[in-house]
Amino acid sequence: MADKGNELETDVPTAQKAAQITDKLISDRKVRRGRKNQFAEDVGKTVVDTAREMIEANKDSVTGLLLNTVVRKNVAERLQQGQHGMMVILDMVGLKHLNTFSHPAGDSGLRTVASSLNEFGFSELGRKGDEFYGFVSNMSEFEFRLKFGEFISIRHATDRLIEPMTGTHLLTYWDCGHIEAAKDLDGLVDRLDGRVEEVKGKVASRVLQMIDSQPQDQRPELMMLYFNQKVRAKPGEIAQFANNLDERLRQQYGINGRRNVINEESLEKISEDLKHKFNEFQEKALRELKLL
Repeated sequence: MADKGNELETDVPTAQKAAQITDKLISDRKVRRGRKNQFAEDVGKTVVDTAREMIEANKDSVTGLLLNTVVRKNVAERLQQGQHGMMVILDMVGLKHLNTFSHPAGDSGLRTVASSLNEFGFSELGRKGDEFYGFVSNMSEFEFRLKFGEFISIRHATDRLIEPMTGTHLLTYWDCGHIEAAKDLDGLVDRLDGRVEEVKGKVASRVLQMIDSQPQDQRPELMMLYFNQKVRAKPGEIAQFANNLDERLRQQYGINGRRNVINEESLEKISEDLKHKFNEFQEKALRELKLL
């Protein structure tokens, strides 16, 4: 760990190497046991534990990938060293919806996507929430779009992106950009994030149109799933929705207009058939937008 002015910088690779060496010394008993060497052994164990804590603090606990913030830091360092490459943001469309089946299903879906992305050979790969950040060194945008587009398409076509607990298709959208200078990294990430959010809005609008065409008795539950998927409902949207429900449904699902969210207990009561239908709507919307 290096002290740069008032900023502490964690050197994870060095910490990891120190942990491995010290751990090996202890396990090989090259640090001999006994009163004279107990202090050395205690120090060694502290080094190991501290280093491991530093390493784990930079990782996502669900997938084992780095955190996106760490990826951005690592990419900046690569660019400062003279590398160039492709930055990609991949959004796992419908993570919040997958959690309505169960949170273990959501975690399983994240691990499935992470495992698949690991096969591509990213120089850096991380995750936070429903977004995965990736970086490939020394690759042009034309080559990356060709190779990664084919990579993702094959995995969708061969059912390798399916959550095993529910059999749900895992939907993804991605965008990318070429980067050469560290000073341009924040701007690129912001632009890619903006494009991803724009796609989410288009998908949500199309899904809403599909819900409107469904039988009347299915619309309330589908609308609950729609509101859950939205990043935030506009003021009064859920209140208006609740007021239009008949009293039986309000009591059955515990819906009211006093909050701008649909609570988890309500979502758990919705049938899995309707949850699968909602996921199919999202998939259809992505295909219509030629994004899947």
